[in-house]
Parts: sequence; C-alpha cells; structure tokens
Amino acid sequence: MSMKHDNRGVEKTITMVLAAGVIAESIALAGTTINPFLARPDADLFRIAEESIEFTYNASSGFQFAEDVQRQTGELFSINSAEELRLAFAQQGKELNTTFFLNVKSDLEVREILKNIDAGLTRCTWKFQYAIDSKGNKTDATYHLYMFTVSYRDDFKVLQAFRNEALTENLTAGEIALKDEALRIIADIIEPGMSDYEKVLAVHDYIVLNGRYEDSSNDPVIHAALHKTEGILINGVGVCTSYAGSMYLLLNMIGVECAFVTGIARNSSGLTEVHAWNRVLISGDWYNFDATWNDLAPDQPGVVSYTYFGLTDKALAKTHDWDRDVYPQSAESEIYNYYNFNDLKSQDYAQFKAIVMREIMKQKGNPMITVNVFVENYDPGKYSMNFIYGVLPKIKKASCSRINGTSGELILIITQEVLV
Repeated sequence: MSMKHDNRGVEKTITMVLAAGVIAESIALAGTTINPFLARPDADLFRIAEESIEFTYNASSGFQFAEDVQRQTGELFSINSAEELRLAFAQQGKELNTTFFLNVKSDLEVREILKNIDAGLTRCTWKFQYAIDSKGNKTDATYHLYMFTVSYRDDFKVLQAFRNEALTENLTAGEIALKDEALRIIADIIEPGMSDYEKVLAVHDYIVLNGRYEDSSNDPVIHAALHKTEGILINGVGVCTSYAGSMYLLLNMIGVECAFVTGIARNSSGLTEVHAWNRVLISGDWYNFDATWNDLAPDQPGVVSYTYFGLTDKALAKTHDWDRDVYPQSAESEIYNYYNFNDLKSQDYAQFKAIVMREIMKQKGNPMITVNVFVENYDPGKYSMNFIYGVLPKIKKASCSRINGTSGELILIITQEVLV
C-alpha cells in the first residue's frame, strides 16, 4: 500500500524574543479535538487580573516601569496545573475565542503543555508579562499574565458554530460553505433509526468513495484547501488532516463522538511521517479509524478498504504511534471492527470460499462486485478463485488485491456483464 502523508504535520516552530520585558513564544500545532467543556466546579479558580505591567528599555537608563500601568479587567482563569490549562483552552475553543488572557502559575511549563493540548488548534502564539526591578532582574511572582492568540481547524470551527448558531459570525465564507455542505451530506446519507455503527459506516464510506488523496494541485484554490476539511468534503481531494477532519465534523454533527488524532505512522518499509486519524465512540467503547489509509492509492472508484476500520489500540499500534496522555481513552473492544461485525474473517480456505460465495450472492446482479475479507495464513497456491465462475458466468474481469503478507485484508473486485 502506498504511503500517504501530510507534509504540514505537527510542525514545531518556537521563537523567543525578550523586548521591553515581554516574552513572546509561538507554536504550530496539528489540531486535535476536545470533549465538550465542563463547567468549573470551583469558582475560586476564576480571578481578576488586576494589572498587567509593561516596561520600556533605554540604552542609557536601562529597564523602566511604564508610566501608565495597563489594567486588564474581566474574569480570567487562574491556572495552577496542566489540566487546568487544557480546560481553559477548551472553554475558549467552545466560544471560538481567538485572543484571550489567562493567569498562569509561573512554574508551569506552558510550552510543553501546549505541545500536547487537545483543543482543535492549528496554531497558538502567546506573550506573557512579569515584574522586573529597575535593574532588569526578574522578580518572584506567583502568576504571569499570558495573552494567547490562537487559530482553529475549519472542522472544529464549523462544529462549534453548528452547536451554537451565534458563532456562525466567526466563520469565513469558506467555512460557512463547509457547514452547508456537511448538512447536505448528512441529509443524504443518514437515515432515521440508524445505529451508531451504521452512521459511522455511512460517513466513512462517503468520505472514502468521494475523496481522493492529493498533497499538491496546480489549482491554487484547491491546493490551499488540501490540509483543510473543505479539501475532501467540497473539492474531493485532500491529505490526512482533511480525511480526519471530515470524519470528525460529520460524526460529531450527527451525535457520534469522534476525536481528531495526530501522531506518527509507519509504512511497510518502516518509513515514518506525521499523520492524522480518528477515534470514535460506539456503544460505549472507543475504536480507531484511519479513513486516509482506507482509501486505496491510486484511487479506485467504488472500492473501499476496511483495514483501519474499528481497530483496537493494540492493532493500530503496529503502524501508528500517538501520545497516550493526550488521548487517554483506551480502545480495546473488537465488536465493531468491520471484519468481526460483518463475519468477514476467515481462518482457512473453506471458510474463505464460504464468505466470498455469500458476499457474491448478495451482489449477484451488480455490474461490479466487491468483496472485502480478512484472511489468516493466506497461501496464493491454495486459495484458488475458480469457483466464482460457476456462479458468475459473464465475468469480464476479476482481481484480488491488497493482502498484507500472510494475514490481512483481501479485496476481490469483479466486473461482469449483467443481463437487462
């Protein structure tokens, strides 16, 4: 299977500038999803930042206090731990605030915490202000006042606006179009009474069948959207962040909890790259999904792979790595793994033949038939496909592909002449 990759990834650009007593830093983040914000149980964690002190520097006189002390009023978080900082960012993201102030305890490693924060971000920059004496020496202070400036993924913004219509004014024209298209897709593929599994399957298949992996385009408008959710959902092309963002947006809009995950993926040659995928909650259990890797490369219209549909953490960890502290929910259930749920796992040739025959009969009248089956201990010398000609006499072409070593997914694709 060809390796698909996102060149943007989790880029880390850290800059520090000391000027007039103000430290500025920035970090680019591959955005990840948040759980709905829970109200703080302890009102004392809110406090008023009474003053934000600025300084000037003069070559002859050194550091000096500004004549006018800037006062920052309003209710702010008093941040005492990494978890409180994550929770504060969740609250700000719920309102799509792009600039906000937080009082952060001075001994917290803010940069390290934000590198692993799960808040729908694509970029976060900040500066903080602290007290120094007339000689420029930093004084001991319990809290620093931070001003954060953030930007969010388009799927995250659209979801928040979907949940709170008043936030639509925060969306760009492209994001409003994305919201409208997401609603259209949902109306088209989701039917009343569907189970969560059926909803996930419908969304996954729509994305794979209507999307194509591309990491560049000669069209500047399409190229600019390749890393955004609009890439797959509106233009039909994009990279892994676009696939994962599409799953995240559509599933959360229909009430199925879905997380946007970033980490590292390894192909069969051992090459690694920054990658994005999803974790989905079905009937109380978490499962891993990688729609990007389930879209065959090169693209094959009408064909969907399910190798990365509903995997446990143990199964996914063979090819994917992620920060377990950022995504603490464990995925251990195999119930809604595609092959298990649909009885498509075979241990030997007899079972394989029975599965293929069963699936062929379901699609016997179709001009193109596809059968996905997970085969254990596959041996091409023993797995003859000749039996299909006995039930499909008008076959034009038949192919089997995508077996991974001796165990893995096999996709049988048959085109046939159908009598009208």
